[in-house]
Amino acid sequence: MELADKPARLTVMAPTRSMALGCMLFVLVSGCAVAVPSQSATSPGAGGRVVVTNDVKPGPGGVYYIEGAIADIKLIDSNGDEIEADRETRQKTVYEGLAADDYTLEPALRPCDANCDNLDARTDVCQATLAVGHTTVHVHVRFTVGSACHLRISS
Repeated sequence: MELADKPARLTVMAPTRSMALGCMLFVLVSGCAVAVPSQSATSPGAGGRVVVTNDVKPGPGGVYYIEGAIADIKLIDSNGDEIEADRETRQKTVYEGLAADDYTLEPALRPCDANCDNLDARTDVCQATLAVGHTTVHVHVRFTVGSACHLRISS
């Protein structure tokens, strides 16, 4: 008889008290981990947030950068230090736990040079000063290829 001809054997185990307690403890602990929001997201004293979204529109005549481009979002504090983003994707950059201060936002595009692992210098730059307190500042950056970007800021 070949292996494929043999019926599958299933073993059924009766749950023990320790298995049941272990499962209940797992559900209780994992439920708590999901249900408790992070300190920085809910505490008013945890600092401010800046959430930057962006999109890219074609320039005059429908022109795009041939190999594409990557948004390069810089947030600079009042001391001139660049702040590292907490989360970043191609269309969204998030800075969390910021001290109440004025920050300079400098978004730009970096065109891809043959591929997006090799980027050209920053272009289509714009700039704004953001007053960040203990709230979230939302910024939408509209890039238009070949022109300075435009910012829409809301709290």
